[in-house]
Amino acid sequence: MPYYDNEQFEQPIENETYKFSRFNAMNSIDNRANNKNYDKYSIVVNKVWTNGKYYGKVHIENYGSGQQGDRIKNAVTGERTRFTVGSSDEDLFFKVSQATGHNGRNVPLVLFYDSPEQYENHHFTALDDKLKESWNLKHALALKKYTVSE
Repeated sequence: MPYYDNEQFEQPIENETYKFSRFNAMNSIDNRANNKNYDKYSIVVNKVWTNGKYYGKVHIENYGSGQQGDRIKNAVTGERTRFTVGSSDEDLFFKVSQATGHNGRNVPLVLFYDSPEQYENHHFTALDDKLKESWNLKHALALKKYTVSE
């Protein structure tokens, strides 16, 4: 895990009518050594982040979700969800294709986050507000599919 508190990733659930929990893992985290969708690298931040802490060099671990038909994994925790890559389930997550070539990787790593803010905190970066607003609208529509009808 990167060197920061996991508390900043806890997202409040505003709609308590979820039929699912993204945080309930289907099984434990995959063995990293044998996981082709796992990547770890270091970056230099050298600034005070939004939590008020100063970060110099940080280590970032990414858990990719694999190909179509695989289960979506949280990019930060590596926990598998019950949702499927390549389906409309993807709209429940903030999806990023990382094609940086870290560690000689020549295939992009597909990452799924609970929100754009989780991505920003994981990679110590800032996204455009319009992008986040657009995702929030798409996410809200996707959530309607999973709400319990009264």
